[in-house]
Amino acid sequence: MLTGPQLTAMAKMWAFLHARISTFALVDASGSMNNRFPGTTVSRIDLVRGLVNQAYSVASSGARSGVWFFRADDDGTPRIDRATGLATNGTVVGPGTQAQAVSTAMQTATISGGTPLYQAVREAYGYAQAHYDPSMLNQIVLLSDGANQDSTSKDTLNGLIDYLEKARDPERPVRIVAIGYGTGADMKALGAITKATGGKAAQVKAPADLVDAVNLALFSL
Repeated sequence: MLTGPQLTAMAKMWAFLHARISTFALVDASGSMNNRFPGTTVSRIDLVRGLVNQAYSVASSGARSGVWFFRADDDGTPRIDRATGLATNGTVVGPGTQAQAVSTAMQTATISGGTPLYQAVREAYGYAQAHYDPSMLNQIVLLSDGANQDSTSKDTLNGLIDYLEKARDPERPVRIVAIGYGTGADMKALGAITKATGGKAAQVKAPADLVDAVNLALFSL
């Protein structure tokens, strides 16, 4: 269950969604996301799931959202789970809405293996650009607790940054903002990734850090 400060952060973050924003969540589903924050019973993925549940209870039906997950098999093979595409929250998707589909995907995502961070970011950025909506502020929210772990991909941090800088289009801007969960999050990499697209990165070392991290990553435009 979320604490008072976490609920406050959630309300502030998703009130922002009422201002015509497209938020594409890219979520680390590696096994370490099951690790708990020191001194608590809250795992990293618990905190992410709690955020999403609270988010979609108040999010605008006219805002746009979607979610992908990334992890790697034990042999290092990357798995990019394209759980949902981007659509307005009120769009009917199967038996419910897009917002419900995103929430359900968060609750049922497989959490295991390694972290193909660079490949996931590259593919997500290409998708977000291809589905750019000029009527909205377009962004990717990257949530991760680790460093790149992918033995089969040729992606490197320098290669990814080069790709992002070349792909960035001032006429169709898509920024990446990132929140690193836990002390193992590669904040140097997350900082470089977000800087290349005009976004920011913040770290959550404990649940109580969430308010400041959300404010820094999402509201420091």
